[in-house]
Amino acid sequence: MPSKEYQTPSESERISASDLRQRITDKSIEEAKKRAANAREKDTEKQHAYQEFLQRKFTENDRLKFRGMGERAADKGLFEIQILTFPSEYLEDHGRRINNFDKDWPVSLTGFAKACYDAYVDLAKPQGYKIIAKVLDYPNGMIGDIGLYLSWKD
Repeated sequence: MPSKEYQTPSESERISASDLRQRITDKSIEEAKKRAANAREKDTEKQHAYQEFLQRKFTENDRLKFRGMGERAADKGLFEIQILTFPSEYLEDHGRRINNFDKDWPVSLTGFAKACYDAYVDLAKPQGYKIIAKVLDYPNGMIGDIGLYLSWKD
């Protein structure tokens, strides 16, 4: 009988097919746990961002920032600036009024978007500015992000 060019593994060195299947299962379980933890973390971050959006007030810094944006835009020959972008889920109707060009779209605003709109009514509207709301995208056919724009076009 010819001599073997390999050694028969010891009991501790042997790996059965069942061991390899279990290894794959364990790895799949670990990956699923990581995905679930990442999803929970993203949900927590989204909830935190939403709460910040709801509680944020329009400040003097915001007014000065938007004024500077407007001046730079006018220097470039532009007639509007985007002052805010936010998910449609932040709106009471998830963006339906804005998507349908409903004249009463401002009633759906919440949080910082409402604060910006209220500041517009107090500060910019009397100066001849307009505020425009647009749906910016439609992921998977659904209303996505909303943009608020300040315009000085006739």
